[in-house]
Amino acid sequence: MPQISIAIQLIIISGLLCARSVGSNPQELVRVTAPRALSENSAPFDNSASLVRPGTMTTPPQTLAELLRQEPDVDFSGQGGLLQTFTIRGMGRQRVGSFYLDIPLLSERRAGTAASFIDPATIGVVELVRGPSSILHGFGAIGGLVRMQPRSFLGLNAGLGWGSAGDENLQFAAYGTPQAQIALSHRGANKSETASGTPLNTGFDQYNANLALEHDIGELTLGIDSVFSYAEDIGKSNIRYPDTAITDYPRERHWLGQISLENAGQWRSSLFFHAQDLETRVDSLDRQLNEVDNSAFDFGGKLVLFGGAKNSPLRFGLDYLGRRNVDADEKQTVYNPSSRTREQNLRAEQDDIAVFTDIEKSFGSMQWAAGLRVASTRQDARGFDDESETYANGFTGVEWFASDTLSFSLQASAGQRPANLSERYFSGTTGRGIVIGQPQLETENMGSLDFGTRWNGPSTTLKLHGFYTHLDDLIERVEVAPGVLSFRNSREGEIRGAEFDVQQALGNNWLLFAAGSYQDSEDKDGDPLQDTAANRLITAVQYQGEQWDLKLNYEYRFSRGDVALTEVPIDSARLLSARLQFRQSAQLTIGVWGRNLLNDEYQITTDDLSTEGEERAFGIQLTWEST
Repeated sequence: MPQISIAIQLIIISGLLCARSVGSNPQELVRVTAPRALSENSAPFDNSASLVRPGTMTTPPQTLAELLRQEPDVDFSGQGGLLQTFTIRGMGRQRVGSFYLDIPLLSERRAGTAASFIDPATIGVVELVRGPSSILHGFGAIGGLVRMQPRSFLGLNAGLGWGSAGDENLQFAAYGTPQAQIALSHRGANKSETASGTPLNTGFDQYNANLALEHDIGELTLGIDSVFSYAEDIGKSNIRYPDTAITDYPRERHWLGQISLENAGQWRSSLFFHAQDLETRVDSLDRQLNEVDNSAFDFGGKLVLFGGAKNSPLRFGLDYLGRRNVDADEKQTVYNPSSRTREQNLRAEQDDIAVFTDIEKSFGSMQWAAGLRVASTRQDARGFDDESETYANGFTGVEWFASDTLSFSLQASAGQRPANLSERYFSGTTGRGIVIGQPQLETENMGSLDFGTRWNGPSTTLKLHGFYTHLDDLIERVEVAPGVLSFRNSREGEIRGAEFDVQQALGNNWLLFAAGSYQDSEDKDGDPLQDTAANRLITAVQYQGEQWDLKLNYEYRFSRGDVALTEVPIDSARLLSARLQFRQSAQLTIGVWGRNLLNDEYQITTDDLSTEGEERAFGIQLTWEST
């Protein structure tokens, strides 16, 4: 197929260019990398990935989207509330891959996977990958990748938190040994308000239980992980509330499990499952009530073999994902005259199987990396013909270490993303209104370039990236009638942008931080693409002493007037947050925080149903860690 040929050519040509440029005296390349919580990296170049940790935030995050928005190239998308989604470099919805360990987190929400059922209190680290190399991981990850790793505990850990916006609250307890971990949490909130006093439908109650076991069997390591999440009365925060329609999710349940076996440095395997269901209610007040029940059972496995020399590691893998009982049932109750109907909105299943390989090679002061993934997807929905497709995604890149402190990188990728089950086959009521699937959707095609530079000085670190993404047959959501949405393939589009972040240490206690992002997009007709984020500048200062910690964070979000279909212009925003922590003892830490301290009235996203952000809020948090 043409896409496979393009990917293979990218790998071969870049390898030849790299080998020609460095001469014939290769030597082992020494790199200083951040410690990884995962046993293998998801990106070949350190400056393409970030390790995001909940404890680094100024204010405690309620959701994965809040946690990731610390990074300048990540921003909110869609509507607000617990199920808030996000974009990476202007790519969102189904184009961002979300994983918990090896488990792909797929959702039938048209807005994309929020992964908000994973409580940030139980997350140890999130590996965020942007740029070309994310395409190797499949399951829609052509625009970026987030992979969550559970938090590890030693001894007893506990926490309490409260915030003034909607009485948000957290109760958390965990106990761990090197062989076993268990964590329990409850997080909730009532309805809140914007700075202008507008009510927000942001209430929810969420319960989580996490279990992790690890056992050595000779040279093998056996791991068992399980997560159970239950949430109820989740409010959908949009501008229709409370006058036009009230949307909420009475119940959301997830059960994830994974068993893994690893021989360090030689191979790793895993088997996993994910059972989920989500109930949606849309009450159009005097007219009708629509209730939709979505459910799915996903299962699969992964095998990775490691080889190659120390300065040229090679990885080869196979993964499989099966989706069964991907169902959506809708009940509609009309108030006057009274009537009730039932519909089957979706009955579908899917199989994905793929082989992938990647390699890194050091040549003196240069490192080359490349990867290829060849996948086959089969989709089957009741009432429609089966869809099958084989496609390939590939990336390549080179990084030049100009000195011990300075490096430059160039990466490229080409790949595809087939439409998912909901984009093709779901027709029914959602939180946005009526959505009609489009079975004839073509596969999206994309190609991307990324140029980066990194400088690590004695007290300063700097990252700078410029990127360009070209999209063809982009799957776009459009309004086909008032209150009725469907999907189409737009012709061509491109996204371009840049981002930077810099950290400056001042002595042993103070740290200054600055970051920013710029994004622009257009289709063939010159109109912007959906989900392009507003430009941002972020500055922060942090003090860390023996007992006291202080952090101030200020963000200026620029206005955005040039927007796409189903979007509205937004004004600029000024967001100030702060945190003060006191370590009362080696075990007990007491913290106070403030969010939106300027009480700014700002629109969360450009989505035409998005609300303003929450009002000024203050909170307190207590944590206990046994030593």
